[in-house]
Amino acid sequence: MKRTSDWRWAHMVCATWVPEAGYDDIQLMEPIEGIDAVPPARLALRCCLCNQAYGAPIQCSGSRSCVVSFHPM
Repeated sequence: MKRTSDWRWAHMVCATWVPEAGYDDIQLMEPIEGIDAVPPARLALRCCLCNQAYGAPIQCSGSRSCVVSFHPM
């Protein structure tokens, strides 16, 4: 977990894999930026592994027809 630019917490793996998120300083890998840019549609996705709709699940980028979503961790 690392601090975000607005003093919340986020998983480092989420900052790496969620397209809207990232790091302000890539060398230090902090703070995490872009959390507010995550679209509501991503936040509503349900993870195919845990069946929970929380956080910001990601989807396959290899095929436009793949709609499976999952938490990066």
